[in-house]
Amino acid sequence: MTIAPLHAFCDLVRDVREAGALRRMAPIYNYSIPAVEASGTGTVEEEGDIGSARILLRGDEVLVSRLNPRKGRVVLVAPHSSLPVCCSPEFVALRARTADRRVIAYAVASEVNRQRLDSMVESATRSHQRVRPEVVLRLPVLACDLPTQALKAEFLDRETARIDELLHRLDRLPGLLREFLMAERHAVMGAAPTRVPILLVARLARGGSISGRVAPSVSDAIPFVRVSDMSVHGDHREVATSVEWVSARIAGDQGKVIHPPGGVLFPRVGMAMRGNPRRLLAVRAAIDDNLLVLSSAVVPPAFLYHWMCTVDLYSVANPGAVPTISESDIARLRIPLVDVERATCAATRLDHLEHAAVRAEEALETGRALLREYGQALITEAVTGHIDVARTSERQMEERLAAASEGVRL
Repeated sequence: MTIAPLHAFCDLVRDVREAGALRRMAPIYNYSIPAVEASGTGTVEEEGDIGSARILLRGDEVLVSRLNPRKGRVVLVAPHSSLPVCCSPEFVALRARTADRRVIAYAVASEVNRQRLDSMVESATRSHQRVRPEVVLRLPVLACDLPTQALKAEFLDRETARIDELLHRLDRLPGLLREFLMAERHAVMGAAPTRVPILLVARLARGGSISGRVAPSVSDAIPFVRVSDMSVHGDHREVATSVEWVSARIAGDQGKVIHPPGGVLFPRVGMAMRGNPRRLLAVRAAIDDNLLVLSSAVVPPAFLYHWMCTVDLYSVANPGAVPTISESDIARLRIPLVDVERATCAATRLDHLEHAAVRAEEALETGRALLREYGQALITEAVTGHIDVARTSERQMEERLAAASEGVRL
């Protein structure tokens, strides 16, 4: 297949830099970096509320972010029915002269051009790297006539829409899995005819501060667990390590409790409880003052954990600027009273469901990554001429999409 020659962007588009002559405090439709990151489009804002200069747009431009171009922020501007349309100077605004603007947008979004832009940024910090507009205007794009450009754009619109639909379905599945697991937990807990106050069958303990830190390699080192340790180590269920470690002997000398494995940890204070984090303590450890641990000698740890997962911590806490859970708040909770054998059986079933949900979420994340890679590869192939969109059948593309999402079950 013969590859057509390349044009520079500046041969096909022009850089729009007109400053807007706007009435102060009048509403405008503004494309800013935060708005585009949040919604992929602009927002209605008061002209006087915007602290930076603006570029006045016509509504047919392509916006390319100068800031951190590796993120690939590219927007097709749409005209607004009643408001002036503007954008931040953090964008390069391109207006097509002899090009389909969709092809220009796809060309910028292709991996090869994103890498080019990323290699030519000017900044000392990774978080605020910028490219000059001239760099964007020198990007290469395949030379072809307007009908061929339109064919490429329609092909990529169709295929990326298919990928986006699959990604949308994959994005919804983790929430559905969590809802199903929670429904099963409530069903198990609701099936027991008798409930008793939790502190009749379990003990509640609060953590505290401990002076001195040791290396994990010290012979009597134990984890000193903080709220942050409940999320940074990637385990959805257990805490077995921590950032900070303390000596068990020193903790004992200071009168601190060392908690055995099997307790259920949850936050005692602050907005962390909004996320309802709960973890089983997998090793003996000390905990800090912002945590509570619930343990029992008669209720299996896994059953206690799953029951705690049905408790909305934020609704249990004392309301206020800094919500707090006290022992009296926990004392009002009631747990199903079931014998150890039935509790163990129910917990085992819920464990299997939880493990399956976690494995499914991990597989779905892999599937999302594969689909995004496939989408990037497809855009690059199309804009560089390595796929003949006129001769590629829909069946071929369906087979490629199926191969890219192989192993993902919807």
